[in-house]
Amino acid sequence: MLLQIQPDESLGSYVRRTLFLNRYDANFGAFKFLAARPGFTNSEINLIAESLGWPGCYGFNRLLHHHTPMAAHFVIKYSQEAAYSGKAYGECRAHFDVWDASFCPDCVREDLFKLGFSYWRRLLNPSITACHRHNTVLLDRCPFCSKSFNCKGHSMDVMWTGCGGRHLGESISVPNQDHHALKRAKAFQGVCSSPHYVPYEGTIRALYAKTQFLLSFSSGERAVELQALSKALGARLEWIESDDSNDACRFAQLRYKLIDIIATVYESVTDFLVDASFDEQRPRIISTLWSTYQAGGMNSAHYVEEDYLYGIGRWFCPYPSSQSVLDRSHDGYTRRRPKIYPCCNFPHPQGKGQRLSSITVKPLPAIPVQPAQAKALGLATPQIPADQLENQCSISQNDRLSWLA
Repeated sequence: MLLQIQPDESLGSYVRRTLFLNRYDANFGAFKFLAARPGFTNSEINLIAESLGWPGCYGFNRLLHHHTPMAAHFVIKYSQEAAYSGKAYGECRAHFDVWDASFCPDCVREDLFKLGFSYWRRLLNPSITACHRHNTVLLDRCPFCSKSFNCKGHSMDVMWTGCGGRHLGESISVPNQDHHALKRAKAFQGVCSSPHYVPYEGTIRALYAKTQFLLSFSSGERAVELQALSKALGARLEWIESDDSNDACRFAQLRYKLIDIIATVYESVTDFLVDASFDEQRPRIISTLWSTYQAGGMNSAHYVEEDYLYGIGRWFCPYPSSQSVLDRSHDGYTRRRPKIYPCCNFPHPQGKGQRLSSITVKPLPAIPVQPAQAKALGLATPQIPADQLENQCSISQNDRLSWLA
């Protein structure tokens, strides 16, 4: 029996809960393989998405957004980014949803009352120490035996089997006394629950303006902290306004830090979301980028949008950068590297400076054809006459354009 995944349930929790109730069912062999994993690769996430009836890039990103902590990484979005998770969909090395968790006793008791069972939340990890709903301290160790909740301590099954005859719902709730920990938990939850993408540029401007405002009446250590933040944010803002590169991944490593800054300077995450989106004329809805992934490019990002009505992918490069033509740029470097295609390889210069390591170009992911699902999800595109399909710049399931990788 395939279970329904619960709101905010982590992928690891869903896999283990499914196996717990279907441990004697031979149809869940693939899930048994996943249960031993401390985290999931993109291909394994695709397997889970397909089992839920959400194939393709859309299903991959839907799971990432609703059931992994990566939503905090992808919701704050640079205005020129056209894919939810960047290159993650096509990268086999990507790992998500690492198992290292905690729980709120009050949430567990509420689940037991409403559902009859509980589960592990995606946003409850060592970086979050308080429950955003109940303001209680999250427990990252078993209250009955002190084992940690990770691959070296208790398995996820302890949520359903209990420990020594006692259920985690019997744990004593400890009120949280750390105001910043609560603000941080609310900031993570608020950003991840936003119905729209939060503009990266607007985020920097809002945080910079807020720190400048707070500085006007702060003193002591607080003033020193705000001064450092203001200086860093001002430098970032200046770089954004002067750089014409469209490397869609260039700000990725900063986004978790931004949520920490939001919790530091804002009392309400709602106020932050309003300030950050003040200049947005048409806020982008979260699901609008789920069927698109970045297929190549650095300074000029290249994308593929999957069309599940026809099983084709539309390639586009919406913001080409003038830096891409320079040999010293990221795109210039990759352009000089010899690429090995399945066929039609061209000779490469052997002169000085051209002897770079070669690249074997891998095919892009296949695109499922599911007309009924495409229409149900609102992803169906206007009907294209058959004689025009061959003129589309597309990637079909049988004939993929590997040169984009």
